[in-house]
Formats: sequence, C-alpha cells, structure tokens
Amino acid sequence: QNSYCDEYIGIPYVYTLSIDDEKYLREKLNIIKNQSLFPTYLSHEFSLIGMLERMNFFMTKQNLCEINYSKNKNLVILYGKKNQDCQTVCKEKEMICEHNFFNLINTFPNKECLKLENDKKLVLPAHIFIDDHYMTCPQTEKLHYSCVDKYIEAYRICPCRKYIKGNIAIY
Repeated sequence: QNSYCDEYIGIPYVYTLSIDDEKYLREKLNIIKNQSLFPTYLSHEFSLIGMLERMNFFMTKQNLCEINYSKNKNLVILYGKKNQDCQTVCKEKEMICEHNFFNLINTFPNKECLKLENDKKLVLPAHIFIDDHYMTCPQTEKLHYSCVDKYIEAYRICPCRKYIKGNIAIY
C-alpha cells in the first residue's frame, strides 16, 4: 500500500487491494487483467519541470546557513475525530500529514501511557482512552510515527502542512 500512489496517481495505474476479501480481490484482479492498454504516466512531480520547481523552491526558500532551521512555521497541528487517521484529518483541510513533523508535536511526557498495549501505541501521539478516561500520550518510538494508523478509542494529534498540488514536496 502506498498512499501517495493512491492519492496522486490512482486508477488505472494504481489499485489498493485487500487480501482479506477474496471476492473483492478476484473482482479487482479481473478488472486489471481485462484492461485495455493505456498510456504511460509520469506525474508532474517526477517530470523535469517538477524537479526544477522543487530545486527552485529549495534554493530560494531554505536558509542552509541557519543552524536550527525551523520547520515550525509550516506545521499546522490538527486534531482528529475518534478513530480517524492523520492522513484523513489533514486531507479534510486540503493539507498533507507530514511525517517529519511528528517530532515537533511529540513533547508531552506521560507515565500513565506506559500502560498501553503495544498494538495501540501506533496511533500515538494522541488523546487515548486509558483506565476510564482520556489522556494525551506521546509516541516513545520514533520509528512508529504513522499518518495512517487509527484506533477506536483515540483522537489523533496530527502534524499537517500545506502543499502545492502536483508537487507535494513544495510548501
């Protein structure tokens, strides 16, 4: 699964399939198998012009001499609804979830959060239900930051940013 491909390229070039539903899987595979040929596709972002736009952005907008380059000005913190992932939360506001910004919002220590089971920790940072009440819990494992995880008893805290359609690296 690749949310970038689903969102910005899409059918007929990209299909997201669930291997848990055999009937659905067979239907989609038959559709793919019976497709007529279609032209190759290169998204604007990966074209020569798209690359030049990104280079121009990075050369003109970033101060590489600044020791602590602050990404904070591009960070927009949004709060999800119950059982909603950050990708959806950000998309509703026409933004994208910026994985690299999780470390900027993951700053509230809470020892009560250590009680969480491992499978529930993937939604952190979030407001999550523990011992009959909601608590704000950080993500203690940086490799577990995720824009797509959700949990029925959690309200995600999401690091979002604006982007330019067709070239999501530019903000």
